[in-house]
Amino acid sequence: PVDTNAGPCGGVPSAFGICGVSSLICFCMIVPGFLLLPEVYSFLLVMFIAQVFLFTAQAPVIAGLMWSLPAHLRNLGIGMTMVTIHVFGDVPSPIVVGKLLDAVGS
Repeated sequence: PVDTNAGPCGGVPSAFGICGVSSLICFCMIVPGFLLLPEVYSFLLVMFIAQVFLFTAQAPVIAGLMWSLPAHLRNLGIGMTMVTIHVFGDVPSPIVVGKLLDAVGS
């Protein structure tokens, strides 16, 4: 059952809309930043702003998760979400980057 305290702005669909918009803004800053900014300081500034938008996407995901779970399962749901994010994101990342570097020859 969805929480009735989701707010007047639409709850879960609104939260995921914010998540999508912030991710799109991040993508639109990162790609040109890597391709068009040879100076290190301008590159770092653009990457900082892009990361702010990237991490802005986290709050709506957690809010949507909390609104979608019954009150007694929210702690467990958030904990399982964090473990899943780290297991599928942080654990394989060094392996994948290492394989790519080996394939490229760096």
